[in-house]
Amino acid sequence: TQTRHVRNADLGFQREGLLVAPWLGYVEKAKHPALIAALRAVPGVSIVTTSDTGVGDVGNNNSDNLLLSGRPGPGPAARHINGGTDFFRLFGTRPIAGRLLDDVHRMDDRTNSQKGLPSNIVISRKAVTALGFRSPKDAIGQTIVQPSPMTIVGVVDDLRFFSPRL
Repeated sequence: TQTRHVRNADLGFQREGLLVAPWLGYVEKAKHPALIAALRAVPGVSIVTTSDTGVGDVGNNNSDNLLLSGRPGPGPAARHINGGTDFFRLFGTRPIAGRLLDDVHRMDDRTNSQKGLPSNIVISRKAVTALGFRSPKDAIGQTIVQPSPMTIVGVVDDLRFFSPRL
């Protein structure tokens, strides 16, 4: 049945043991570090990260046209998620090219970035195709110039947060 398919579909991430807390956006930013530390102290909790979007279409629905240098037109529209450096580790996601975001590279943490400041990003396999790269490896090191400068440092398989089809 359709329900069984959705329940068992490969969403591209580990879903067991996840807690999505959409209310974090309502907590003052200055209190986030203490709240995250308290969550990490809970017995059995191994990873805590931040994100403006959660599994099941919880949170923001961010979308922009992504323009690559030297390419005509506005570029393809893409949905994006701003997450902390443990975002991919939380979901058990591994890179298929390049690397994941981490705490070692200061340009990796986009949670406090302001529009216009350069940063590093990880894109999905679907974005590789939409941006016109021949392979995930070809995307590494390329810079998206609009909406703000973003250097692609990694590519992951598609994560289906919003629907088993996305």
